[in-house]
Formats: sequence, C-alpha cells, structure tokens
Amino acid sequence: MNFPKNILFYVLTLVLPLSLARADTLFVANRANGTVCAIDPTGAITTYASGVSGANGLARDAEGNLYVPDLDGGRLYRIDKTGSVTVDATGLNLPQALAFNAHGDLYLGNDGGMLMIMTHSSIHILTLAGITNIHSVAFNSKGNLFVNSDSVISKLNPTGAATPFVTGLTLPGAMVFDEHDNLFVTERSSSAVVKVDPSGSVHVIAGSIPAPIALVLDSQGNLFVSSANNNIYKVTPSGVVSTFAVGMANPVGLVFDRPPRTAQAAATDPTMTAPPIGIVLALCAPAALLIIAVLIWLVVRNVTHYE
Repeated sequence: MNFPKNILFYVLTLVLPLSLARADTLFVANRANGTVCAIDPTGAITTYASGVSGANGLARDAEGNLYVPDLDGGRLYRIDKTGSVTVDATGLNLPQALAFNAHGDLYLGNDGGMLMIMTHSSIHILTLAGITNIHSVAFNSKGNLFVNSDSVISKLNPTGAATPFVTGLTLPGAMVFDEHDNLFVTERSSSAVVKVDPSGSVHVIAGSIPAPIALVLDSQGNLFVSSANNNIYKVTPSGVVSTFAVGMANPVGLVFDRPPRTAQAAATDPTMTAPPIGIVLALCAPAALLIIAVLIWLVVRNVTHYE
C-alpha cells in the first residue's frame, strides 16, 4: 500500500482548527422584565431564567453559574445551569459592576467606592481611595484589575490604590479585555465603542451603536454590544457592525457560555495557572476522534484501492 507519509500533517493542519472551533451561546440580562435570555449562534432567543428584578450586569463563573446584581434591591442573584435562581447576597449598596478573576473570586462594585471580594470561603471589603462610583470592573490577562469610575479608568494595585490608565472618555460604561490586553469600552453618550491599547492610546472601532450599554467578546474575537434601543450588535475585528438580535428589554449584561480565561494570574500572585486537564481533554477529544476517523477512512480507502 502506498500510504502518504505526510497525510497526518495535512489532517492536523486542516482538520484540527475546524474541530476545535466552537460557537458560543450568548446570555443577556434584561433589566426591564427581570429575565436572562439565551441566544444561540443562529440568533434564536429563549428565556433562560426569570425573577431577577433590578438586573444591572451579568457574569459567569467557571462552573457555568450566572450572577446578576440587583441594583434596586441590593441583592446578588445566582442562576445555576438549570436556570434556577437563588439569592447569594443581600444588603448590598447599589451593586452594578462585577467580574471574576482567574481563581474564581467574584469582585463586585458597590456605591461609595466599596469593592466586595467574594472568595470560596470568605467575603472581603476593599474601599478604593479616591473612587466614589464603580461603574464597571475588568481583569486583564495578567490578572490586574481595572475600575471605571466617573469617566476615569484606573488600574488597581493589590492594596486598592488606583493609578489612572485612561481619561477623557465620554461616559464610559462596560469594559472587557482581549487576550492581547486591549481594553474595549462603551461610550454611551457618543454612541461609540472604543479600544484602548496597552499603552493607553484610544481608537474608535464602532461609532454607530445607539447608546451602547454592555459588551462582551466571543471566542473568535467578535464584539457583541447591547444598546438602549434593545438591539444587540456584532462588531467584527475589522470594525464591521451588524445587527445580531432585536427585541431585548433594556439589555444591561452580556456573557458567553464559556469559562473565563484560566491562564491569567491574580495581581497578587506571580504564578500562572494552567488550564485544568479536564478542560484540555474536553477540547481535544473531539478533534482526536475526528482525526482518527479520517485516518481510518484513508487507510481503508488505500487498502481497497490496491487490492
């Protein structure tokens, strides 16, 4: 049998990237009707959970639970993978900004510059000097925490001291980092989404989204941005804007159904955390099975051809 020696190279080159690619389900927190809906890659919308009144943000932990702060009632909702809603915390002071770090700790901004850090075993309160309002929080790939407060985005050190990172934005809102530490920010009053590179330079990447509210990146580098007109827009890496979904109800939070980055380290921890072996196997198993199936088919084909 004249089996091609380099067939494995071609299979790995052509098939592996396709088998590892995945589509993401987008979750949307709707403030006006107290629901969280799920939007699949085709744009089909279903109600995932209800009863989350006062919603003002959305985050996902590594286990797939969703968290929604209740701005009006001072509560924090947790939604498990079945869509069941429970109250995780009460007595909060206008909670409206939340993000998980790589260790699974939840950082939740409260009014008055108070940052609540909820670990697996305890709750800490960090008062941020010189910051009165926390509109959004985000971690970069190195585990550094950035806080948006009153048109100034600052980088925090482990003690809570803030160093201004970028100023001069027009009512900056939601924030998200990409893997290259570019920061994407909504500017509600200017109907724009801007990119702030690691040096602090600001670039407009989309300037036609009416009153953008929340934003999130998918696994392919596309931005999804919710708007006060109850639409959700998709912005490609090249800046092309299209309508992805309509008919939301004041969509104040967006998150995709995938774990947050696991390679980032906390700002107080110089070590890097490798992805759990289970995640690695889960991602690689379908690719390996597809490659094996292709190789078996090629072997059978060549054997049959030369019989």
